[in-house]
Amino acid sequence: MILPMILVPIIFLITDYIKLRFPGVDFGELVHFWESDQELCNKAPTGYINQAVLIYESCRKVIDSTDNISTLNLEYKNAGRAWFVMWDQSIQEAKDKNIYRAIKKVKRYFSVAEELNQKDPLAKFYSAYMEDFEDVVQTPEKLDCLPASERYQEVIKLYLKGDNIESVGKDFFAVLKLAHFLVARDANQTFDLGDESWDDLNGYQKAIELYNKLQVSDKDANSQDANYLVFLDQGKAYFLDGNYPWAEYSWAKALDIKPEDYQINYNRGNLLALQREYGNAIKRYDAVTEDPNTEEYYEALRNSGFAHYIFNNYKEAKNRFQRALKILGKLDKVNESDVELMETYLQKIKDGQCEQGVFLYTSCYQNDKTRKNVEKDIKEKGIFTSVYKDRYRTKDKPTDPFLEVEHDKFDKCRIQPEF
Repeated sequence: MILPMILVPIIFLITDYIKLRFPGVDFGELVHFWESDQELCNKAPTGYINQAVLIYESCRKVIDSTDNISTLNLEYKNAGRAWFVMWDQSIQEAKDKNIYRAIKKVKRYFSVAEELNQKDPLAKFYSAYMEDFEDVVQTPEKLDCLPASERYQEVIKLYLKGDNIESVGKDFFAVLKLAHFLVARDANQTFDLGDESWDDLNGYQKAIELYNKLQVSDKDANSQDANYLVFLDQGKAYFLDGNYPWAEYSWAKALDIKPEDYQINYNRGNLLALQREYGNAIKRYDAVTEDPNTEEYYEALRNSGFAHYIFNNYKEAKNRFQRALKILGKLDKVNESDVELMETYLQKIKDGQCEQGVFLYTSCYQNDKTRKNVEKDIKEKGIFTSVYKDRYRTKDKPTDPFLEVEHDKFDKCRIQPEF
């Protein structure tokens, strides 16, 4: 009886100490006092600054206490990652002041990790990523958006030559990010990098090859969310490359995982519209607009309006345009060309009274019977081609806090798809 009575206050003392040392953090994230420094160093940062500190300090202890540096590739990578998350979670003033120091220090960790294992794609990815970070975030006034094929050439080749990635971890998110960069920066361009098999592919096709390496096993707890993201983005790459059958196949696989997904309904609506199946496209768009909180609600209204116009449903087109224009004021960003085009066609409907009577006798039909004019206007504005958004950064999806740091600023390096 005496031993349990002694243990209880000791446990409370330890608990109070941890809570005092790490205020405002989930206690379950921090109760690691029985774990070794090696085990703590190998944990993935969750985004909490104190947890990142714990990982960083543990990695440093392992590094400082190990005589044979050649065994420390993983520890140097994890120390760099944890330091980066620590810096990101510091107050904005400290971040702005220490950005140069943070980048320099993290690059040094990754450089050592890369030297310790020249065949490690993740170490090379981190080193190249920090070069990107330096260009895009630290010195945006001197923005140097290198094509992903060039900046990450060695990394991509190592991943393509390696085994399939069957679990959700650091490599999974690295490959997902690389594919995103290829789509955003290389698009339909090819680059001569001295490798015929690689140079023949454009950015979309290179991204597709990387997506094919991501085959997460059902044994992984995050397999459904991970495979959904892969099929969703792979479908976008196929779509932007003009390979519609394979885009449809990828999105169908994603729908098998999430049957009610609104984004895929929107994407498939675009796919159908580009193949002039406007009636079926409208059904997809209208499925999205059933919920006004969906991310593509405005785009679905806009696209449905144009699909209805081409399909000679002028009353429905007018309804969609008016609803879309009404909510534009609530959006963070307003595309002025969208507004202009919708207002132009809304005026055509009103002036010609096209929403009334038989469409065959309206000016909306008589002035453009072949629909070439409206289809040309839509194509120039990219109305049916806006599918690419980086969707893996959502609260309910697995993610990597290291790649979250200043993520949105990387969108400056993007080639607009051309059709």
